[in-house]
Amino acid sequence: MDSAVKQEWTRISAQLSKEVLIVPEWHELVLSAAQPQQIDDVVVYSIVPPRLSMFDRAAKRAIDLFISSVLLLLASPIMAMMFVLIPSTSKGKALFTQERVGLDGKTFRLLKFRSMVEDAEKGTGPVLAIDRDARITKLGQFIRTTRIDELPQLINVLRGEMSLVGPRPEREFFIAKFMKEMPHYTDRLKVKPGLTGLAQVRGNYATSPADKLRYDLMYIRDYSPAMDLKLLFQTAIVVLQREASRGVQANDHQAAVGFLKRLSGTQSEMAATQD
Repeated sequence: MDSAVKQEWTRISAQLSKEVLIVPEWHELVLSAAQPQQIDDVVVYSIVPPRLSMFDRAAKRAIDLFISSVLLLLASPIMAMMFVLIPSTSKGKALFTQERVGLDGKTFRLLKFRSMVEDAEKGTGPVLAIDRDARITKLGQFIRTTRIDELPQLINVLRGEMSLVGPRPEREFFIAKFMKEMPHYTDRLKVKPGLTGLAQVRGNYATSPADKLRYDLMYIRDYSPAMDLKLLFQTAIVVLQREASRGVQANDHQAAVGFLKRLSGTQSEMAATQD
C-alpha cells in the first residue's frame, strides 16, 4: 500500500478514535527498535542492520550445544529405528540431504529422514508438497506429522551449521527468486537457520514467504535467550497439533504456485521447498 494512503487512513482513523492495524514493511519493523538521534536541528532514526551481539551469539551457541546434545541422546532410539524402518518400507536410503543457505549466505547440507519416495523430484524438479501428496510414503506421513523427519538436523546444530531456533533454511534458488519481490529477504541470513522459529510457531505450512519474512525479522530484532526457550516450548505444543504439519490444501497450493510464478516469470520454474 502507498505510504500516502496509509498516512491518510491513519489520520482519518485517529479523528474517529478508531484502532489502526497495519501490516508492517521492512523499514517499519526496524524503526520500532531504532534509536532517535539528532543531526544539527533534525531528528533522525539510526537503523542498524539486524545482527545478534557477540554475547547473544555465545549464549545462543551454549543453549544449542546443551539442548541438542540432550535431545540427540533422548531421540537416539527413535533415530536408530528410522534407519531400519525407512529403507525397509520404501526403496532408498533413510537419510535425505539437500543444500541449503545458512548464516551469511554460506551453504551447507541439511539432513532429514526421507519421507517421500526415492528421487521424488526427479521428473518434476522441486515442487510443493500438498496434503495427501502421493509421493509421501505411509511411514513418511507419520514422521512428517510428528516432525521425526527433522531429528537429524540436531546434527546440523551440533556442527554449528544451524541453531535450534531461527529462520528455516532455504534453497539458494528460491532466495534469488524471493529477493525479486522482497529485497530485504537476505536479512534473515544474519542469524543461523533454525529447526524451528517464530514463523513456524505463529504461522503454518501455507503462510506466505512475505509473512514468514516479517516473523523472521521480528525474531532477529527481539532476540533473547529467554525467547529461544519460549519458542522451543511452543514448538513442542505445535508438534502435537496435526494441522500445523499438514501439506497445503488445494487453494493454498494454487496461491503458492502463483506467487512463485510471478517471481520466476516462467511456468517451468513454478516450485517451492518441501519444508
